[in-house]
Amino acid sequence: MEITEGSFRLDLHAVFADDEHGVALVAATASRGGRSITINEAHVFHLSDGKVVEFWDATTDQYALDELIG
Repeated sequence: MEITEGSFRLDLHAVFADDEHGVALVAATASRGGRSITINEAHVFHLSDGKVVEFWDATTDQYALDELIG
């Protein structure tokens, strides 16, 4: 949030889940130094005893995100 001066945002599109996994499809948006990006992502959660024990993030444009946040 600090790097993007508070502009970072995740907009939720859909959620899928069962007893062991959850998936959230999101659009990530952020701005920095006059540049803006919107990237689609899948956030995958591995659940155990009702708690998140692993998290995986799959993004459609890692290079754009890396360029924006450094």
